[in-house]
Amino acid sequence: MKLKLFLAMSGLAAFAQDSQTFDVASVKPSSPGERPTSTLARGGRMTYTGFALKSLVQIAYDIPGFWVSGGPAWIQTDRFDIVAKADDSASQDTDPSYKARMLRRLQALLADRFRLQLHRETKDLSGYVLVVAKGGSKLQESKDGDAGSDELKRADGSPYEGIQMSNGIRDSSGRFLGGATARAQRATMAMFADILTRNEAVPVVDKTGLSGKYNFTLAWAPNPTQVTGDAAASLAESPSLVTAIQRLGLRLESAKIPVETIVIDHAEKPSPN
Repeated sequence: MKLKLFLAMSGLAAFAQDSQTFDVASVKPSSPGERPTSTLARGGRMTYTGFALKSLVQIAYDIPGFWVSGGPAWIQTDRFDIVAKADDSASQDTDPSYKARMLRRLQALLADRFRLQLHRETKDLSGYVLVVAKGGSKLQESKDGDAGSDELKRADGSPYEGIQMSNGIRDSSGRFLGGATARAQRATMAMFADILTRNEAVPVVDKTGLSGKYNFTLAWAPNPTQVTGDAAASLAESPSLVTAIQRLGLRLESAKIPVETIVIDHAEKPSPN
């Protein structure tokens, strides 16, 4: 049976939707040494500084980078700055569809300025299925008024629903190594599988059968073979991801996961503005 991933429904579904475009957009090579930064502001403004094209494709289609393949070598090495503006007065705090509209505009921009051509391809990748452990789930459903149900807030002050990540360990090049803390508030298990997929760079599918929304905090260490020196010492007491998940009454089972990926068929460096 083909398994469906939570995040695939948001990113790749945009292939079939009518594209929207920015009214004004600037694309230029980044200055040497620029660190990647991005802003999705209210009022239709989006900026990316110091991003490679492969990363921009990942962002535009809302999928992990390891689901993007193909294209010339420069799409991973050359960096670009993008400043774009659309006639859109909303923000992601007030309009749930705002981010999706902005990402569709980014898709159209990449197709236009980079002559980007791509297609979808289903691949069987090694990953995990998230299931309930034999002893049963230890998660408690989030209820209005419960302690911890409204601690996390959105920018507009409304209650947050989802999972916030912090305290990850990265190497000198900025590559994520793990060692994160996940704070969940009114989060579904599909959201949890999505977070694990993105942070662990392996596909994870929710098969727990748990349909509620939950509050929990999960902390785990990265693979000890990936971290050395002071970082390794500071994480010596942290559990592995497998152990941390078991404390929630869940477990990860190895599986081959059919994943709908993006393959880049053609890309060109953009001409000067």
